[in-house]
Amino acid sequence: MSAHLALGSGASIAHHEADLTSHTVMSARQRSADTATPKAPGTRRAPPEPRQTRAGLCPEHSAQAALQQLLQVCAADFDRHLAAVMASETPEGPHGARVALRRLRTALGAFAPLLRRRPARRLEREARALFRCLGRLRDADVLAEAAAGTPEAAAQGAAAVRCRAEVRGELEAAGAAGFPARIADFTEGTGWRRRGRKRIARGPVERVAADALDEAWERLQRHRKGLRRMPAQERHTLRKDLKALRYQTDFFAALWPGRRQEDFLFRLKLLQDNLGILNDLALTEARLDSGGSAAGPAATEALRQAARDWRKLRRRRAWWRRR
Repeated sequence: MSAHLALGSGASIAHHEADLTSHTVMSARQRSADTATPKAPGTRRAPPEPRQTRAGLCPEHSAQAALQQLLQVCAADFDRHLAAVMASETPEGPHGARVALRRLRTALGAFAPLLRRRPARRLEREARALFRCLGRLRDADVLAEAAAGTPEAAAQGAAAVRCRAEVRGELEAAGAAGFPARIADFTEGTGWRRRGRKRIARGPVERVAADALDEAWERLQRHRKGLRRMPAQERHTLRKDLKALRYQTDFFAALWPGRRQEDFLFRLKLLQDNLGILNDLALTEARLDSGGSAAGPAATEALRQAARDWRKLRRRRAWWRRR
């Protein structure tokens, strides 16, 4: 992994407070319209992430086969989105590539008890460095979109173009195009498997999946009950923990299908949506030159709904432990 990629440039991109506040309030209204009156799981959705391939796991999979399939799916998704990053100007490319990398890291974490530590950590470090590099481009695209139609549009658009060129250069220098092949090399044979874990690896995936979901759920439960009292940093950590649980739920949902799982995922998506608004506002406020706050009605409403969704989610039972 290139040291240049691992460090990143850290270049800041200025923007106009009123324009971005307006953009964020609009996003909040759109999301509120989607989440104002819950009816049943599946009747309303959080804003969709870039398309990712379904894992396609089933109870007949062994843990070993499930891991290999998950990593292959994540590698293919990253490869597809990386091609968009390198060949197009659309923001879906960097966003989708980051989601694929986060899903990959979540899969590695879920199966960590089976994995040899050194090669798994090497793969995880490379995924994290690529994720951070693409994050700079993602931020630039978000700010350019927010400034569209305003006096800041030209400057923000130019900044995004410069950032895209820099990130493409860093990805090429780091050999990002070869990362999917390195993932395939990791899962080839049994060299990835930790000593003494052969029986578990060949056994049903349900055992590993349930243990991983237990750990992710317990990590969430360690966060304080009152989301309104959480410092911003803890809310950020909560958001990352929610994503891990969300992706694991996506991975393993077919192992324990039913209404409880659908309702759990429904509540989880609502909470992620409102925490996403708060995260956008925090990013906006951190980039303001004026020192003024972009948080207003959008942040207040998002925090109110997120606190409600957090209370409801915490009361949910572990749908993966019903048998």
